[in-house]
Amino acid sequence: MSWPSQPLAAGFADGRAGAAAVERNATRFVVLICILPLFAQSFYYLLPVAPLYYLSKVWPVLMLPAAAWALTRLQLQSRTVYVIWLAYAIGLTPLISMMQLGAGFFDALTTTVKVWPFTYYFSLLGVLCWLRPTARQIERAVLAMGVATFGLMAILWVAVPASWYTVDATNSKFFIFEFERGNRIYITVNSAQGSRGGKEIPGGPGVILLDEQLQALLLLVADLATTSGTRLSAVYPRTGQRANITARRVEGGARGAVVELTGDLTGHMQLDASGRVDRMDLPQAGIVVTRLPS
Repeated sequence: MSWPSQPLAAGFADGRAGAAAVERNATRFVVLICILPLFAQSFYYLLPVAPLYYLSKVWPVLMLPAAAWALTRLQLQSRTVYVIWLAYAIGLTPLISMMQLGAGFFDALTTTVKVWPFTYYFSLLGVLCWLRPTARQIERAVLAMGVATFGLMAILWVAVPASWYTVDATNSKFFIFEFERGNRIYITVNSAQGSRGGKEIPGGPGVILLDEQLQALLLLVADLATTSGTRLSAVYPRTGQRANITARRVEGGARGAVVELTGDLTGHMQLDASGRVDRMDLPQAGIVVTRLPS
């Protein structure tokens, strides 16, 4: 599909000024933040959060009007391929099941649930045409969700109580307890090429999530630091690297405080009087981060 060939493509380059345009841009951004995780199936196996789990399951059905509109109104490059594949998976396969296995119509249809998200090829493009976001808005929404995911995982590692972990994977596919390996948090990973996989990372008290390209996650270390020193186990999900860190807080009175990092990650963080990080020095990694003036 080529956006410039579509009559609605002008909306993607909407540059109108004024308060009304700003409000529309903010609304589009919020809507993108809300719907993109559903199209990405971020909650497809998130049993502990039942409303999002069930909404993710019915999302392909709710988006059928958008899929039908895109199918009939947009000139999509791979439309024929997707239509043939969906006809086979959702139409022919249940019919064969009814004829060969004696399954009822409803039972045969429910066996195709996992292929319904393939309709997102049409419905997502239809929704984007209706919303008319700019390329920059889409980029910002995706980056914001990525940062929020890492931040949320860091909070879960520290805050989730042991009672949330289960040994039965049918009750939860997110917080798993294994007798030999302890608490595990399961992360679903979608690659840029469209493949889906998963990673298991140890969870529980004292375990934090870090990333070499996202220094903001170290702000959590500053909050966990104590004067006697807090021992933390850091996990880097993208690389699988592990690190043992000790964070010790040194009070400086009215000048604030300093958090000293020792172990596999060395450096220090300068805090102001209100506890906010003013400066972060990580000489081992060659990184210096300073807070912008407010």
